[in-house]
Amino acid sequence: KQYKMRSQTIERRFGDAKEQHGMRWTRYRGHDKVSMDTTLICAAMNLKKIAMWLVKGPVMV
Repeated sequence: KQYKMRSQTIERRFGDAKEQHGMRWTRYRGHDKVSMDTTLICAAMNLKKIAMWLVKGPVMV
């Protein structure tokens, strides 16, 4: 059952990162710059997740 939910939870986050947050291709060159960009994108995704949690309440998966 847990593996079935993977496509709706974990894989969905990767898809959102690629399609909505520009993580399909990198905009920068060099490990440090790419790492910084990825960290900022993940932080933005987490902030969106927290905002939705505050509005709708926690979702139990």
